[in-house]
Amino acid sequence: MRRVACAFALAALAGCELLVTVPGDHFDVSPGAVAACVPFADTFPAGEDYKQSWKVSDENLASMLGIQGAGSSSALRFTFPGPNVSWLDGHKAPLVYREMTGDFALVARFQIQNSSSNAPTGYFNGVGLMAMSTTDTSNWLLWDFAVQQPNAPSSFGAQAWSPSGPVPNTQSAAAPAIVACLVLCRIGNSYRGSWNSSQSSKWIDVRIDPPSPPMGPVRLGFTAHRESAEDLAASFTYAKIACPSDTNCLKALGLLNASNDPNVPCPSQL
Repeated sequence: MRRVACAFALAALAGCELLVTVPGDHFDVSPGAVAACVPFADTFPAGEDYKQSWKVSDENLASMLGIQGAGSSSALRFTFPGPNVSWLDGHKAPLVYREMTGDFALVARFQIQNSSSNAPTGYFNGVGLMAMSTTDTSNWLLWDFAVQQPNAPSSFGAQAWSPSGPVPNTQSAAAPAIVACLVLCRIGNSYRGSWNSSQSSKWIDVRIDPPSPPMGPVRLGFTAHRESAEDLAASFTYAKIACPSDTNCLKALGLLNASNDPNVPCPSQL
């Protein structure tokens, strides 16, 4: 099965690529009540339409997304028509999301690389997890893995962003890596972010305290963005949502060992 709660496996499927184009140029704010968090996971099997389970916040950019098979596994791939496809300076990037309220934790594993098969070097070129208010799409929180400062490839790492800019005290430097995992978690009124790359092989946890974080119902999901001129490709191999019963988001997602030790790599598959 493609989607089940709490138990998952990659399907052995042949490779293919499916591009989806959706008309429109707006954020689709769906009416009606938003349900509480429900455990969910997706490994994006080849040949299946991701929009059966996810929505896209900016439908005008939905053509950037496609399912691309890779041997026995698949990925949701982002391609970019050019720069300025990002969350800075009023630009737009696509958010692939599910709506929910209450406490939640989301993990996604991704690969991000430029045309030289290296980690991005251009400013704000990367990927991230986002929570966006369902009632005010200008209120969002992005937990980002990218080059975080202009003209400074050495600033590569994780950092939280809000519409007003970087969230203070959240930048966490990382060795440039093309494969990594991000976790975004909300417990009560508090957000946390974690990251784990192929270079670190351990979970780094950061508290996120923006001035006005999105509360109540949100669009929770993942995004890729390209602010600077650099050939870039991003792909997500899985995404998993858990509903924490305590404050340990990594445990809720099943990312720790039996001793709840964070010094473990992010799993390559669910």
